[in-house]
Amino acid sequence: MFIALAIYCWLSLRRVSKHDRVLFPLYQLRRDLMKFLRVNATANKNVLSSAEYDSIARLSDALDLAIHNYNKHKTMMFNLRKLLAHLKKHQHILKKIEPVDMTDNPKIQIFHSRFLQCLAEAFFAYTPLIRSEIMLKLFMWVSRVASKRVRREALAVGEQVRTAVRNKNTDDGTAAV
Repeated sequence: MFIALAIYCWLSLRRVSKHDRVLFPLYQLRRDLMKFLRVNATANKNVLSSAEYDSIARLSDALDLAIHNYNKHKTMMFNLRKLLAHLKKHQHILKKIEPVDMTDNPKIQIFHSRFLQCLAEAFFAYTPLIRSEIMLKLFMWVSRVASKRVRREALAVGEQVRTAVRNKNTDDGTAAV
């Protein structure tokens, strides 16, 4: 009984840890984005252009949407297999989505790349066995390429040996095998 309770507690802590490991960077990115807006878009400075502000607003909306729907859709939103099935089901909605425009401001580009990094980490956390699957496919591809190369080199060496034997046999005056 005690062992079953210990395993249950360990699995619960692991689930919470995964939840926090994925959700905390999203919250931190939103905090940093809001701080950037407060510093750069105050009434006396207003150094952001309208395109930069629009890019930040869209990124903030996407970030808020990811955070808000995280608990309800985390296994679907970040699991590739379930996400593809969901996107096929709601394909008509995808045509209405406008992409977030990138700006030339390097700080805003850093926010965009951090957001994509957070989504990639969430993807790897909630798609079961995806790292193993990717590594296995990579290993299979490398082994296939290596075996083709080894086979090609072995055939080339065999051909060189045959040619050398033929040349030696013709030089000695014996018949080729």
